[in-house]
Amino acid sequence: MDYAIQLEKNKTQWIEAVKSGDSKALELVYRAYRKPFVNWLTQQTSCNQDMALDVFQESVLALYKNAKSGRLDDLKSGIKTYLFAIGKRVWLYRNRQHKVKTSAMEIEDLPVKELIVNPSNLDSMSERQQLVSQLLSKMRPSCRSILFSFYYENLRLKEVAEKLNYKSVNVVKAMKGRCMEALKKMVYQHIKTA
Repeated sequence: MDYAIQLEKNKTQWIEAVKSGDSKALELVYRAYRKPFVNWLTQQTSCNQDMALDVFQESVLALYKNAKSGRLDDLKSGIKTYLFAIGKRVWLYRNRQHKVKTSAMEIEDLPVKELIVNPSNLDSMSERQQLVSQLLSKMRPSCRSILFSFYYENLRLKEVAEKLNYKSVNVVKAMKGRCMEALKKMVYQHIKTA
Protein backbone atom coordinates (compact mmCIF):
# COMPACT_ATOMS: atom_id res chain seq x y z
CA MET A 1 0.00 0.00 0.00
CA ASP A 2 1.37 3.42 -0.92
CA TYR A 3 0.88 5.44 2.24
CA ALA A 4 1.94 8.71 0.59
CA ILE A 5 -0.78 8.53 -2.06
CA GLN A 6 -3.36 7.58 0.55
CA LEU A 7 -2.28 10.46 2.77
CA GLU A 8 -2.31 13.09 0.02
CA LYS A 9 -5.71 11.95 -1.33
CA ASN A 10 -7.24 12.08 2.14
CA LYS A 11 -5.49 15.18 3.47
CA THR A 12 -8.62 16.67 5.07
CA GLN A 13 -9.54 13.38 6.73
CA TRP A 14 -5.96 13.06 8.03
CA ILE A 15 -6.13 16.54 9.59
CA GLU A 16 -9.47 15.65 11.21
CA ALA A 17 -8.00 12.37 12.50
CA VAL A 18 -5.12 14.28 14.11
CA LYS A 19 -7.57 16.70 15.75
CA SER A 20 -9.55 13.81 17.16
CA GLY A 21 -6.40 12.24 18.64
CA ASP A 22 -6.11 9.25 16.29
CA SER A 23 -2.56 7.88 16.79
CA LYS A 24 -2.71 6.06 13.43
CA ALA A 25 -2.63 9.45 11.68
CA LEU A 26 0.86 10.07 13.00
CA GLU A 27 1.95 6.55 12.08
CA LEU A 28 0.72 7.14 8.52
CA VAL A 29 3.02 10.17 8.15
CA TYR A 30 5.97 8.15 9.41
CA ARG A 31 5.31 5.31 6.98
CA ALA A 32 4.70 7.63 4.04
CA TYR A 33 7.54 10.10 4.40
CA ARG A 34 10.30 8.90 6.73
CA LYS A 35 12.48 7.30 4.07
CA PRO A 36 11.94 9.96 1.34
CA PHE A 37 12.58 12.72 3.89
CA VAL A 38 15.81 11.19 5.19
CA ASN A 39 17.05 10.52 1.64
CA TRP A 40 16.19 14.06 0.56
CA LEU A 41 17.87 15.73 3.55
CA THR A 42 21.04 13.66 3.44
CA GLN A 43 21.41 14.30 -0.30
CA GLN A 44 20.78 18.03 -0.01
CA THR A 45 22.85 18.75 3.08
CA SER A 46 25.91 17.61 4.94
CA CYS A 47 23.90 15.86 7.65
CA ASN A 48 24.16 12.17 8.33
CA GLN A 49 21.26 9.74 8.58
CA ASP A 50 20.92 10.03 12.36
CA MET A 51 20.70 13.81 12.20
CA ALA A 52 18.22 13.57 9.32
CA LEU A 53 16.05 11.28 11.45
CA ASP A 54 16.16 13.84 14.29
CA VAL A 55 15.13 16.60 11.89
CA PHE A 56 12.35 14.37 10.55
CA GLN A 57 11.09 13.68 14.07
CA GLU A 58 11.07 17.37 14.93
CA SER A 59 9.35 18.21 11.63
CA VAL A 60 6.64 15.59 12.14
CA LEU A 61 5.96 16.92 15.64
CA ALA A 62 5.62 20.45 14.26
CA LEU A 63 3.30 19.17 11.51
CA TYR A 64 1.24 17.30 14.10
CA LYS A 65 0.97 20.32 16.41
CA ASN A 66 -0.02 22.57 13.52
CA ALA A 67 -2.70 20.10 12.39
CA LYS A 68 -4.01 19.68 15.93
CA SER A 69 -4.21 23.45 16.49
CA GLY A 70 -6.16 24.03 13.28
CA ARG A 71 -3.38 25.84 11.42
CA LEU A 72 -3.62 23.31 8.57
CA ASP A 73 -7.38 23.58 8.07
CA ASP A 74 -6.87 25.65 4.91
CA LEU A 75 -3.68 23.91 3.77
CA LYS A 76 -3.29 24.48 0.01
CA SER A 77 -0.13 22.40 -0.49
CA GLY A 78 0.25 18.69 0.04
CA ILE A 79 1.23 17.28 3.40
CA LYS A 80 4.57 16.14 1.99
CA THR A 81 5.36 19.63 0.69
CA TYR A 82 4.44 21.17 4.02
CA LEU A 83 6.44 18.59 6.00
CA PHE A 84 9.53 19.01 3.83
CA ALA A 85 9.28 22.82 4.12
CA ILE A 86 9.24 22.45 7.91
CA GLY A 87 12.20 20.09 7.64
CA LYS A 88 14.15 22.59 5.59
CA ARG A 89 13.53 25.29 8.20
CA VAL A 90 14.46 22.97 11.06
CA TRP A 91 17.68 21.99 9.28
CA LEU A 92 18.59 25.60 8.48
CA TYR A 93 17.94 26.60 12.10
CA ARG A 94 20.17 23.77 13.34
CA ASN A 95 22.69 24.64 10.66
CA ARG A 96 22.93 28.20 11.90
CA GLN A 97 23.33 26.96 15.45
CA HIS A 98 26.05 24.44 14.64
CA LYS A 99 27.54 26.20 11.62
CA VAL A 100 27.35 23.01 9.56
CA LYS A 101 27.86 23.44 5.81
CA THR A 102 24.93 22.74 3.50
CA SER A 103 25.03 22.23 -0.24
CA ALA A 104 21.88 22.80 -2.21
CA MET A 105 20.14 24.71 0.54
CA GLU A 106 22.96 27.15 1.18
CA ILE A 107 21.98 30.64 0.10
CA GLU A 108 25.33 32.07 -0.90
CA ASP A 109 27.29 30.70 -3.83
CA LEU A 110 30.94 29.93 -3.55
CA PRO A 111 33.10 32.99 -4.29
CA VAL A 112 34.34 31.36 -7.47
CA LYS A 113 36.34 34.32 -8.78
CA GLU A 114 38.44 34.18 -5.65
CA LEU A 115 38.86 30.43 -5.90
CA ILE A 116 39.85 29.91 -9.52
CA VAL A 117 43.43 31.04 -9.86
CA ASN A 118 46.23 30.99 -12.35
CA PRO A 119 47.90 27.56 -12.10
CA SER A 120 51.32 29.19 -12.53
CA ASN A 121 50.82 31.02 -9.24
CA LEU A 122 50.33 27.98 -6.98
CA ASP A 123 52.56 29.23 -4.16
CA SER A 124 50.28 32.14 -3.27
CA MET A 125 47.05 30.09 -3.26
CA SER A 126 44.92 29.77 -0.14
CA GLU A 127 43.98 26.33 1.13
CA ARG A 128 40.51 26.73 -0.35
CA GLN A 129 41.92 27.80 -3.71
CA GLN A 130 44.19 24.77 -3.71
CA LEU A 131 41.21 22.55 -3.03
CA VAL A 132 39.20 24.05 -5.90
CA SER A 133 42.19 23.85 -8.21
CA GLN A 134 42.65 20.19 -7.30
CA LEU A 135 38.95 19.44 -7.84
CA LEU A 136 38.89 21.37 -11.12
CA SER A 137 41.65 19.13 -12.42
CA LYS A 138 39.36 16.14 -11.81
CA MET A 139 36.54 17.59 -13.89
CA ARG A 140 35.84 16.90 -17.55
CA PRO A 141 38.06 18.95 -19.87
CA SER A 142 35.02 20.78 -21.27
CA CYS A 143 34.03 21.92 -17.77
CA ARG A 144 37.56 22.98 -16.90
CA SER A 145 37.82 25.01 -20.11
CA ILE A 146 34.50 26.76 -19.67
CA LEU A 147 35.01 27.62 -15.99
CA PHE A 148 38.60 28.73 -16.50
CA SER A 149 37.70 30.89 -19.52
CA PHE A 150 34.74 32.48 -17.78
CA TYR A 151 36.13 33.04 -14.28
CA TYR A 152 39.88 33.35 -14.77
CA GLU A 153 40.10 34.91 -18.20
CA ASN A 154 36.95 36.96 -17.54
CA LEU A 155 35.53 36.16 -20.97
CA ARG A 156 31.85 36.74 -21.62
CA LEU A 157 29.74 33.72 -22.51
CA LYS A 158 29.73 34.72 -26.18
CA GLU A 159 33.52 34.90 -26.17
CA VAL A 160 33.76 31.52 -24.42
CA ALA A 161 31.46 30.01 -27.06
CA GLU A 162 33.64 31.39 -29.85
CA LYS A 163 36.93 30.41 -28.19
CA LEU A 164 35.81 26.84 -27.49
CA ASN A 165 33.87 26.42 -30.75
CA TYR A 166 30.37 26.05 -29.32
CA LYS A 167 27.50 26.86 -31.66
CA SER A 168 25.40 28.71 -29.11
CA VAL A 169 25.85 30.95 -26.10
CA ASN A 170 22.93 29.09 -24.51
CA VAL A 171 24.86 25.82 -24.69
CA VAL A 172 27.81 27.43 -22.91
CA LYS A 173 25.52 29.02 -20.33
CA ALA A 174 23.83 25.68 -19.58
CA MET A 175 27.14 23.84 -19.43
CA LYS A 176 28.66 26.50 -17.17
CA GLY A 177 25.71 26.10 -14.80
CA ARG A 178 26.02 22.32 -14.74
CA CYS A 179 29.78 22.50 -14.31
CA MET A 180 29.46 24.96 -11.42
CA GLU A 181 26.91 22.71 -9.73
CA ALA A 182 29.25 19.76 -10.17
CA LEU A 183 32.18 21.76 -8.76
CA LYS A 184 30.13 22.96 -5.78
CA LYS A 185 28.99 19.42 -5.11
CA MET A 186 32.61 18.23 -5.20
CA VAL A 187 33.70 21.01 -2.80
CA TYR A 188 30.88 20.30 -0.36
CA GLN A 189 31.47 16.56 -0.59
CA HIS A 190 35.12 17.18 0.27
CA ILE A 191 34.15 19.44 3.19
CA LYS A 192 31.57 16.91 4.35
CA THR A 193 34.09 14.06 4.44
CA ALA A 194 36.99 16.12 5.78
